[in-house]
Amino acid sequence: VIHLSDVLYVKSDNNYSDFVLLNEQRFLSSRTLKDYEKILGDQGFFRSHRQYLVNLDHVSGYSNNDGGYIKMSTGKIIPIGRRKVAEFRKIFL
Repeated sequence: VIHLSDVLYVKSDNNYSDFVLLNEQRFLSSRTLKDYEKILGDQGFFRSHRQYLVNLDHVSGYSNNDGGYIKMSTGKIIPIGRRKVAEFRKIFL
């Protein structure tokens, strides 16, 4: 059983989704990131980039430098798409 609070982010891997947990464990699912965006979008997750769905509870900051990125509580840097910056700022700030 995976608790949503333990999920740091979900990364697209072709037609699979790679769940990355706070303890750095990974779980691969045969569903697409688009499927999980529909499921988790109202559960505190944000599609920051075509390859990433981040848990907003674990976001520690963001920057517009270098095309834009989100910094996670673990220090992991996640890209944020140019078209997603304004939407993210509304949610995060």
